[in-house]
Amino acid sequence: MKEVLVYLKFAYKFMFHYLMFSFQNICTFNNEQMESACVTMHEAMKSVIDYQTHFRLREAQGRSRAEDLNSRVAFWSIGEALILLVVSLGQVVLLRSFFSDKRTTYSRVGS
Repeated sequence: MKEVLVYLKFAYKFMFHYLMFSFQNICTFNNEQMESACVTMHEAMKSVIDYQTHFRLREAQGRSRAEDLNSRVAFWSIGEALILLVVSLGQVVLLRSFFSDKRTTYSRVGS
């Protein structure tokens, strides 16, 4: 009969036989420790998942806010560019009117 040496996490060594798995009576104490360790790890993983969910939600909110702000800045920039173009054209028209020759035509009355 071949015996296998099993090393568990808590450094307990058990000898058991392939045909009869009677080592359960021996490792009841270790099994309870492993269950408590699994429960602890499960709780820790749930906590990590909660943190990840929280940070993903915060990231989504921040991304939404940034995209909204980006669109507002783009519209404001386009509006400022249009206002700047209208004011520039108005100044050009006004300056041309200052320097244009105004010829007055005299018409003869009674000729």
